[in-house]
Amino acid sequence: MEQKRFTDKVVLVTGSTSGLGRESAIAFASEGAHVIVCGRREQHGLETLKIIKTFNGNAIFLPCDISDSQDVEHLFAEIHRRYGKLDVACNNAAIPDSPQVVPTHQYPAEDWDAIYFTNLKGTWQCMKYEIESMLNTGGGAIVNIASVFAYCGSEGRSGYIASSHGIVGLTKTAALEYAANHIRVNCVCPGGIASDPNDPLAEEYEKEYAPLMPMKRLGTPIEMAMPVLFLCSEDASFITGVVLPVDGGWSAG
Repeated sequence: MEQKRFTDKVVLVTGSTSGLGRESAIAFASEGAHVIVCGRREQHGLETLKIIKTFNGNAIFLPCDISDSQDVEHLFAEIHRRYGKLDVACNNAAIPDSPQVVPTHQYPAEDWDAIYFTNLKGTWQCMKYEIESMLNTGGGAIVNIASVFAYCGSEGRSGYIASSHGIVGLTKTAALEYAANHIRVNCVCPGGIASDPNDPLAEEYEKEYAPLMPMKRLGTPIEMAMPVLFLCSEDASFITGVVLPVDGGWSAG
C-alpha cells in the first residue's frame, strides 16, 4: 500500500470552518494526518469534522479566535497536551476586507484594527507557538495564507492589502531565521476563488469576476488547498521562503 504523505503527522489548520481552510483540513486528513480543525465558528468546525469522519479520517475541533492572545495560548497548550508535538501548520484564519471600499484617509480605524489583529497579528501569534514547538521536535513546515493582493495595491482596500503584504514579510523573515532548524515557512496567495455556493451572492460574484480572470473562470477551494499540501510535504523539502500565487494568472497581468 502506498504511504500517505502525512501519515501520523500532527497538522493544525486555522480557519478550517469553511472554504480553503476546510478543504485543506479534509485533504490533510485524507493523507493520513491527525488534523486539528480550528476556528471561531464551532458549528461550522464540527461540520468540517463530520466530513472528515465520513472517510474515517483523524481529526478534532478546537475553537480559537487567533486575534485573542489568550485563546491562542490555550489552543497550543491543548495541542501539546493531546499530541505532544506539531509537525505542520496552515495559518489560514482571516477576516475579509472591510465592506467599505474607501480611500486610505477615510478607511475606518475599527476595520483596520479588526483586520490587523486577526490577519497579521493573529498569524504571527500562531507562528510563535508553532515555531517553538517545531524547534523542540527537530523541524516542521508552515504555510501562511495571504492573498493575491500581496502582489499589488488596490484602491480602497488599504487595511486588507497592508495585512497581506505583512504576512509575506513575516513569511520570508521566518523562513530565513529557521531554515537551519529544518523549519520551512512558505506563503500561498489565493485569488479569484469561487464563493460558497450557499451564499446568495455567489452566482452574481462569479458572473462579475470570472470574465476578468485570464482563465475565464474562478478557482475552487480544493485548487487552493492542493498547493498548501505540496508545500507542507516532503515533496517540497528544499523550498522555503516562497510566496506562491494561486490565482489563475491574475497576478501575471
